[in-house]
Amino acid sequence: MIKILLRALRWLAILAVLVTSGLALAVIVAGYWPGSTSPLFDLEFVLAPWVVMALLPTTVIAFLYRWRYLRWSMLTMTLILGLPYLPYFLPRSISPASTGLHVKLLTFNTWGTKRVADAEQIAYLIYSEQPDIVTLQEVTEARLKRIQTMLQVLAPNKPMIAVTNLDTDQVILSRFPITKLEQDSSASQFLSARVRTPLGDVVVWNVHAYRENFLAAFSERNILSYSNLADHRDGIAQFEWLNERITQVKQPLLIAGDFNVAPFSREYSLLTQHTQDAFAEAGWGFGFTFPATRAQALQAHVRGRSVRLSTPWPIAQIDHIFHGAHFSTVKATVLPTTAGSDHRPVLAEFSLIE
Repeated sequence: MIKILLRALRWLAILAVLVTSGLALAVIVAGYWPGSTSPLFDLEFVLAPWVVMALLPTTVIAFLYRWRYLRWSMLTMTLILGLPYLPYFLPRSISPASTGLHVKLLTFNTWGTKRVADAEQIAYLIYSEQPDIVTLQEVTEARLKRIQTMLQVLAPNKPMIAVTNLDTDQVILSRFPITKLEQDSSASQFLSARVRTPLGDVVVWNVHAYRENFLAAFSERNILSYSNLADHRDGIAQFEWLNERITQVKQPLLIAGDFNVAPFSREYSLLTQHTQDAFAEAGWGFGFTFPATRAQALQAHVRGRSVRLSTPWPIAQIDHIFHGAHFSTVKATVLPTTAGSDHRPVLAEFSLIE
């Protein structure tokens, strides 16, 4: 009986190792062929953290069973996929040249097409975390009014001023004086403002990137598509637009929002050419933000029928906060709450580098 169980465990181990190594190899190949213009290149960076988590135990199994070639090939794949994420699990400290004054920023995609009643939860989240600046996406005008009313009730002595882009349902809230600079909805959903903080004037961007339609070929034949194809654009073009604008900003800059791309993707890499990801600098873990809970799901069409695409827990980090060279990240975290949204909010605290 024991021999049968041991043999079954061995075969299960072999199956797990082979499946994981095959998936890892596919993810690695997707990054190099057929090239960075392929949807597989972007999907790779959503799958990579999960493949790394599967590779770690199966690599140990391969070494325990002393499978000569498998163990070394799996270790190689673990290092290739896992090394970029290693800094996410190492202790970090702020720059010794940073000042003692801090500014705290919260970003949150509130899933604005849903209940206006969720405004109370969003307002309480802002009140609880006490951020200095808040960037919200998918906030209808009615929901914004309810958020502001609730904040006045919760903290009457700490009013938050709002600037908006009603064309794209974007809002920047600030407890410091704020001036709207620009809004755009052509290249990307974009709202910018200047905030007069104790650290000096800071330029704040609220970005809600259009999603790239990976399913365009299927959509044309009505096999498989998202229900809101109008919200999908060429992904790389808008990030090139954002990257070019970043180089033109000379003041301290904070960029936050829902970017709809995972870390290390081609679009993400464009942004980090001239900025730093706050979570990568001072957060811990993979920082998954979407989908927030199983109750919220993407609506897709399969041969004309509506289908809900969901997962039991967040699987991707697509909400980010970036900062320019003037700042150092003190801490960054993904908050466990959802406040009725399909995203989780991201909070980061910054210090100005002297």
